[in-house]
Amino acid sequence: MSAPQGAAKRYYVPQPSSWPITGACALLLTTSGAATWINRGVFGPYILLAGAALLAYTLFGWFGSVIRESEAGLYNDQVDHSYRWAMGWFIFSETMLFAAFFGALFYMRWHAVPDLASGETAQLWPGFKGTWPTSGPGIEGTFQPEHASGIPLINTILLLTSAATLLWAHWGLQKGARGQLKLGLLLTIGLGIVFLYLQLTEHYHAWTALHLQLGSGAYGAHCIKRLSAIHRPAFLAASRGGEQARRAWGAAALGSKDEMSQTSARETMPRALSFFAKRRPI
Repeated sequence: MSAPQGAAKRYYVPQPSSWPITGACALLLTTSGAATWINRGVFGPYILLAGAALLAYTLFGWFGSVIRESEAGLYNDQVDHSYRWAMGWFIFSETMLFAAFFGALFYMRWHAVPDLASGETAQLWPGFKGTWPTSGPGIEGTFQPEHASGIPLINTILLLTSAATLLWAHWGLQKGARGQLKLGLLLTIGLGIVFLYLQLTEHYHAWTALHLQLGSGAYGAHCIKRLSAIHRPAFLAASRGGEQARRAWGAAALGSKDEMSQTSARETMPRALSFFAKRRPI
């Protein structure tokens, strides 16, 4: 967004708006409907549909208000810089999120897993070998990691392609080619819808086939993070045991001297390790 010629000389402060609370209600209905539907609630699909409709109404109305304000010349260069800084901080927050997530993954792979098979902690799970990939100690059977192809590869291609179509739309805006702008935005929105659909199918598969739920380990913490945008280290929710899980993690992965039973460690650690060892979307 760039400030049009003849823009206001003062920083524009919009009037109080009802769009934020409307959007919050839409998100509440959408997430509540999705949770109800997954748990086979009768009214789940209808609540989800109502939330999606209200969200679409909010987006069209809110974006329309911003567009009208911009076309009216109410924005100046300072407002333009504010929008750019806001997008920059958003991208930075997402970068830090994935840096923390992959940092936890590499920490488990290069530090926690070898420590579980060596030293004093090896006494908790005799015979466990600290190799990667692993399903974690205390779980019998051969671990079969999934390949990075399939939905993860497709979603990665969709993300890169949507960035290209959005950039192409931006070029059309700079040239004044509104047809190119509209087509690029429509293609970007379509790719985003396909991406969300594939994400939902993968989460549904994890819920039904792998029996990973909001209360069953780091997968649950990741789902809650996606719904609420609260970024938490996934291994802090290694089980439904709360503080017991954190004590188990500290004793088993970090070599803590904290007093805990071998039973507690056996119950909590495999859940976290099995999550990080499996394939996740890129």
